Amino acid sequence: GLREITVELECDWSDLTQYNRFAAETVSGTLAALSLVAQAPSVLTGAGTTKGSVTITLPAVRFDSVEANVSGMEMTTPAISGVALDNGSAQPISVAYVSADATA
Repeated sequence: GLREITVELECDWSDLTQYNRFAAETVSGTLAALSLVAQAPSVLTGAGTTKGSVTITLPAVRFDSVEANVSGMEMTTPAISGVALDNGSAQPISVAYVSADATA
């Protein structure tokens, strides 16, 4: 059968700009691209200034829930959930990595 790709994340925001963006897209049902990039803290040996990295891209995500608990002066940490969908023109998920490996 078909697999469902779900998204659940928490992130730190210094103000409500990004929260408002996610909240508006959730209400309107707008699909948005979501990319997660994890980069090594140092450059790859023999690769100049290139750092190793992994990038996961979901080109069409429907956000179902954006919750932010605001209490006092602490930084806002919203919880976001949604589902990656097939937009008909791109793969629902792609993974790219950069390493010191050579290709033939």
